[in-house]
Amino acid sequence: MKILEHDELPSNMEADLQLLRLSVGWVPRDFARMEEARKAGYPSADYLGLYAVEDGRILSTARVVRVPYTFPDGHKESVSGILSVITREDARGRGLATKLLTEIQDRERKKGIKLCLLWTDRSISAHGLYESMGYKDVYAPDFATKRAGKKTASPKGYELRKAEEGDLPEMVAIYEEANRMRMGFTPRPRGLLPSIVKFGLVGTGSFRMIIKGGRPVGYLDISESSAWVKVSEVAMSEGSASELVPLVEAISTGKWVTFWNTFVRDSKATLRSRGYVTSNFDNHILMGLRLDRPRAKDLPAFMGTSDDRFVCQVIDYF
Repeated sequence: MKILEHDELPSNMEADLQLLRLSVGWVPRDFARMEEARKAGYPSADYLGLYAVEDGRILSTARVVRVPYTFPDGHKESVSGILSVITREDARGRGLATKLLTEIQDRERKKGIKLCLLWTDRSISAHGLYESMGYKDVYAPDFATKRAGKKTASPKGYELRKAEEGDLPEMVAIYEEANRMRMGFTPRPRGLLPSIVKFGLVGTGSFRMIIKGGRPVGYLDISESSAWVKVSEVAMSEGSASELVPLVEAISTGKWVTFWNTFVRDSKATLRSRGYVTSNFDNHILMGLRLDRPRAKDLPAFMGTSDDRFVCQVIDYF
């Protein structure tokens, strides 16, 4: 078995990689899109990811991004985000994921990175693996839900419209204005939003521009079905929750409406006054490991994840 970087993989292994992703319920991410995203500013590590390869097959994978992070004392530095950790069912029990993660941590430490982060589910065996390597739970997202009424009046002067590719620079500017005094996953890399659109991680059709008086003052990430509407990210340079929440409810007649992430933490009073129930007992969780001080105990305080100024949105789920 040998460990290869992404750019060392022969092209005939691409299908093998897609099968691995499909085996855990993820959609394919082809090599060409990865390259387009990197050129557009996708914040991957220089080696993008590592792969355990044996007999011409990919047995295990892990990718790495490097993103800015603002700490409670105001200083900013890059942190590493680990994602796409997958091991073939018939190769489990050999410690392959541990080998890849250990190699990644060594490489990131040598680059001067002091903090590694990853998202996982509490209920799966991988959570125990990460704990055994020293990772600690540091943050679970807030969410709020209720069934929208049969008729909700939209706030006067506001409307939502589907975002288009030409809106991306405006969305980046709105995000920066809305979060410039906050900590956590801010500021974002300038190329992050355009690059994940090119990567196929999101489409502009999942965003709605918040229009007030004919001009954009915010955006939201929204997904919906015949029974529910889910808002996972909100950024507004003007306006408030008391205006946005009824705006969403007005297009969600009779459906279950759910808000997630930072918007819920910021807007609990408004949401509860409108009949929403809130919680942060989510199975999905962010874990962290300090590379400079692996035995550090109070990691959430170091990162500021319990602070009201902390920001984490759906695009920050690397």
